Amino acid sequence: MENGTLIPLEDLSRAILSENMESHAVLRIILDKARELTRATQAHLYRVSGRHLQLEISAPPRSDHQARPPRVDIQNTPCGLAVTTNQYLIVRDRRLHPELYKASSHTDFISELVAPIRSEEATSPTGALSLTSQTPDHFTKEHAAIAKTLADQAAVAIAHLDLLNRLYELRKLDSAILSDEATLNSVTSVVLSSVKRLTAAEEGQILLLDAGREILRVIASDGAEINQELTLDSVCGEALLTHSPILIDNWTASEKYKSKYRPLPVEARSELAVPLELPELSIVLNVESPRESAFGIHDRQILEDFGR
Repeated sequence: MENGTLIPLEDLSRAILSENMESHAVLRIILDKARELTRATQAHLYRVSGRHLQLEISAPPRSDHQARPPRVDIQNTPCGLAVTTNQYLIVRDRRLHPELYKASSHTDFISELVAPIRSEEATSPTGALSLTSQTPDHFTKEHAAIAKTLADQAAVAIAHLDLLNRLYELRKLDSAILSDEATLNSVTSVVLSSVKRLTAAEEGQILLLDAGREILRVIASDGAEINQELTLDSVCGEALLTHSPILIDNWTASEKYKSKYRPLPVEARSELAVPLELPELSIVLNVESPRESAFGIHDRQILEDFGR
C-alpha cells in the first residue's frame, strides 16, 4: 500500500496533543481521509457500548433526519458483524441484504464498507469504521485495505484521546482532594461528574458501608436521595460482599436481580456496581442508564480508576 493512504503519524500525534483540538476533530481528520481515498459519500465511526455500537461521529455532519442511527445492534448489522468477526465487510447492494438493515430507516446509501477498530491492547474490536456510497458495488478490496489502515489509526487516536480525557478528569480529582477547601461532598461530586463524562452513565451514586448496621448509605448522588439506605441484599451489597463488579444489561430481562434485590427501577435499565476497597472504608461506585446494555469493560475500568 502506498504511503499516501496513511495520515502521517506526526500529523496525527500533533492533532491529538494540540490543546486547541477537540477529540472529534481528530477523528474527523481520519474520516475525511477515508472518504477522500475511497470516494465514499459518508464516513461514520461507531464505538462499542455494551451490546450495542454507539455513533461517535459522522463526516460530513448530517441533519437529524439524514443522520445515521445513534445506536446499532451488534447482532445482525454490518457494523456488528465486522466487530464480532474482527474482519472487514463489504455490502455491495444493501437492497439485496434486508436482514442486515432491519432496524434502520436511514438508508440513503446503496453500498457499505465496514472495518473493525481494534487497538493492540484490546482483546476484541472496540468500534467500527463505516463508509457508504450511493453507488452499487462501489467498494473494492483496495478500498477495504485503506479502510483497515485508517481504522488502525483510529484505534490509536481513540486510545490516546481516552487516556488524555481520563488523565484530565483524574487531575481535576487530585486538585479537589488537595484543595484547602476540600470536603467529602466536593471530592465525591468531582468523582461522579467525571465518571458521567467518561461513561454512558446518566446517574451515579457513591455508597458507604455502615458495618455496624450492615447497610449501605448513599453519601453522594446524582439522582438518588442522599442518605438513602440499601441493604446488603442488593446489587451494590452483592458487589461489595463478593468483591466483584456486577453488570446488569437490562433490568427487565434479569429475573435474578429484578425479583430478589429491589423493586424494578423506574428510570434505570442498565446498571454497573463496582466495589472499591479503600483503607478503612468499603465503598461501592454505582452508575445507571435508561438505555439497555449501556456499560462494558471500558466503563468498569474507569470506575476502578476513580476508586484508587
